Amino acid sequence: MTYRESDIIPDTQRIHSKYYQIFYAKYGFHYSLHSSIAFQGHFLGILSFFRTKGKPNFTQNDIELIGLLTNHLEARLFNDYQAACSCKSKLTLHDAALRYGLTKRQQVITRSLLDGMDNDEICDQLYITNNTLKKHILNVYRKLGINNRVQLFKMVRESE
Repeated sequence: MTYRESDIIPDTQRIHSKYYQIFYAKYGFHYSLHSSIAFQGHFLGILSFFRTKGKPNFTQNDIELIGLLTNHLEARLFNDYQAACSCKSKLTLHDAALRYGLTKRQQVITRSLLDGMDNDEICDQLYITNNTLKKHILNVYRKLGINNRVQLFKMVRESE
């Protein structure tokens, strides 16, 4: 759905609103044109065009352009959304190591975590202290952009 703010609220009322003063006036905007991006019931975002003061309001060509862009983005974003949700998009440990720059030690620790080993078993295997292991695990999480083991299992395939 594409709409202009001036279609919803008259200009005289909109210009005097606090929202207009804080957002629009501060950045020199005067008009905006918005389009919701959704695909098959999934909200994906909003595409917005802004006009600065002194420029004419949007034309029919602008509305058609935002419609075309919205249609294009809906399909692209939904494909990305499906890929992110798909189990097929899980990385192998090797791919994760290459993509996120995991060291050999971090790869061994990640493999051990994926194999279900607890921290004490990993420490015994690698001859390191619990504190050192925790630092390695936190570094792996930081590099992968995750917060816990559950997210690690969701992100990385257990079998190569």
